[in-house]
Parts: sequence; C-alpha cells; structure tokens
Amino acid sequence: MIKVYIEVCHHGDWTEKTENSEMKIYGINHLIDPINKYNIEILLFYGKNQGKFLKNIKNHRNILDIIEYNEIKRNIYKVVLKGNYEDSIRKSLFESRAITLSTIIEDGIEKYNLLFLSNNDMEKLRKSLEDKPNVTVLHFKLLDLNIMNSLQLLTPLEYEIMVRALNKGFFENPRKISLEELSEEFGISKATLNFHIRKALKKILYLFLYQYG
Repeated sequence: MIKVYIEVCHHGDWTEKTENSEMKIYGINHLIDPINKYNIEILLFYGKNQGKFLKNIKNHRNILDIIEYNEIKRNIYKVVLKGNYEDSIRKSLFESRAITLSTIIEDGIEKYNLLFLSNNDMEKLRKSLEDKPNVTVLHFKLLDLNIMNSLQLLTPLEYEIMVRALNKGFFENPRKISLEELSEEFGISKATLNFHIRKALKKILYLFLYQYG
C-alpha cells in the first residue's frame, strides 16, 4: 500500500474561511453519496467564537445543511455537515479510491493522510487535484509506515494538547506555561489535562521505544 500526505487550498470553499481564524477542524468520519451529489462530514471544531464562524459558513454554496451542532466541552463542538459533492476534495478522493486516514482543516488549508492500493490511483488523485482550477496543491508527499503510524497515534484532542503544550513551552525547563494556565485554555481541569498529556506521552514512547529501540 502507498501512504500519502497532502495539503490543498480549496479556493472559494467554506474551508478557506478558517484562514486567519482560531478554528481548527478534525474530520471524524464521512459518508459520500455520489449519486445524490452530497457528502456527510462528522467534524470536531476546536476554537473560540464557533457560533460566529458557523453563522459565516452556514449559507455557503458548498454547505447544503448543518445537521448537528453540539458542544462537547468548552470550545470543542461536534458538527455534522451536509456538503456539495461536486465541488469537494472528497470527490477527487472517492474517484481515485483513496482511503482517508485523517483530515485536518486549519488556516484555510485541508490536510489529509491517505492510503492507496496502487500507484495509478495515487497519480489519478494528483492529476485530478492539479486539473481543478480552484484547487492549489501545496504538498503531495509519500510517507513511510513509521511516519504514518506516528501521525495516526494520537486522538485529535491529544494531538491539539501536545502541539499547544510544545509550542507554548510546557516541556521547557523552567516551564513557560503552567499546567493550570494550559488547562484554562482548553476549558478542562488540571487533572484531565494531565491525564491526556500522560496518555499521549505513553503512546509516543511506545512507538519509538518498540519500533526504533
């Protein structure tokens, strides 16, 4: 199997509106209906002012309906969208028989980790994306198995916590941000945040100690 990581900017799509915003969106699952020309996307929205963001995109031409919008935790919402199949990256993925392992939308960019059964399928996706006048392919990279495993290792929340903790100096000595300050940013207790950090660190250690040790 062939593993690929891609980043695309879909000009004119609702995903472009995440640019210059605090929104980070993770794809949890999706359903593609090419006959009736729609996609169902189950997403996790992270960030502040989500109500304002959804208000800005709900009437977008590529969003047919917002089926569900539920708060899971502070600044974390589960959103189920019904989208336009014809003008979607999902259409290209479906037609090239790509297996989607993960989806992240942030800063106006759609990011996908994919698997392909053949090189022909992979090249079909590359050509499909490059031929779309409203799509810019920013990255199209082949990945090895170990890199793919590390990308899929953490849950979306664990990934977000670890990235923010790293960027804000939580792992520095001395720390540049405390556990309490970091927990307030996520709207969760110190104990819950500490649990997620320890769980994520354990996964990462297992990966590198057992695969590389």
